[in-house]
Formats: sequence, structure tokens, C-alpha cells
Amino acid sequence: MKKISKSIFSGKVTKGFQVGSKFGIATANLAVENIPKNLKSGVYLVQVLLKNKNNLIINSKKILNALMHFGERKTFGSDFSIEVHILDFEEDIYDNYLEVEILKYLRETREFSNGDALFTQIANDIEIAQIFFNKKD
Repeated sequence: MKKISKSIFSGKVTKGFQVGSKFGIATANLAVENIPKNLKSGVYLVQVLLKNKNNLIINSKKILNALMHFGERKTFGSDFSIEVHILDFEEDIYDNYLEVEILKYLRETREFSNGDALFTQIANDIEIAQIFFNKKD
């Protein structure tokens, strides 16, 4: 894992293709106006704040640990996306905002042979993230 200079941005949570939720790994798709220029495509360890349209924090835990995919959805042949999987979190957050702080670059994006292979990798990424955040606390 490569440490990067911290980058913070925010985006509105929008409906995506909901592929992840079919595999039990829901993601928040973000509509971001000012995409950070220093980010390369990949998977990142991040922390997020959930905010409403008035920029007020709306969850009791405040800072939430998460993984973020930033780049093309290569396995499903889709366009660029920013998707965040919040660890141990299952609330409906559509139309709210996530403020994202990037902590570490985990891996590059790549194309997998099928959805099962992709979600096996995502499960591994989640395990790595849980270890990382448990050490950080």
C-alpha cells in the first residue's frame, strides 16, 4: 500500500447499477463536481463523513471507515465511477453527501473474468481495510 498526500472531496450519493448490493457489498455512488486531479485510478482506503444538503453531519458515528473505487468499471464495461463501500454500515443514504478523506492507495483497478471474481477481490479488500482501520484506532 502506498501512502499518498491527503486529499478531501465530497459528492452526492446517487443511484448506480446496484450490482454490489446483489453480492451483499453495497456501495454509495458519488456524483462529484471537483474530482481531485492528483488521484489515479484505483482502490483506496478512506474515511467519510455523512452530511445532508446543508453540510451538517447526520450520522452518530461521525467518521466512517470505508473503501473507495475511483476509475473505470472495467469488469462490467462501464464508464468512470467513484464508489464508496462503508464498512459495517447499512443505511439508506441516497441524496445525502459524503465528504471523503483519502488515506492510502490500496491497489490498481483491473478487469476480472466475471462478477464472482471481482467480488472475491472486493471481499479481500474489505478484509485488508478492516485490519488497517483496527490498527489505526
